Amino acid sequence: MVVFFALFIIGVAIGCAAVLLLTRYRSVGFLRVDQSDPQDGPFLFLELDQDVQSVMSNKYIILQVKVQNYPSQK
Repeated sequence: MVVFFALFIIGVAIGCAAVLLLTRYRSVGFLRVDQSDPQDGPFLFLELDQDVQSVMSNKYIILQVKVQNYPSQK
């Protein structure tokens, strides 16, 4: 029973690591969220690592989210 539990935990750890690595390498860019202006809602910016045509040919894409507040120009 202890061996089964140990193998189960090892399998879950390997699965989590594989999913994290695959999603990081398959991402096509960043979705940057700027919340520097408290009176407006957050601004969203799309930063692609690939050209637009290759992104448009996919049905689904993976983006990494980056929260980055820039100082206000006011």
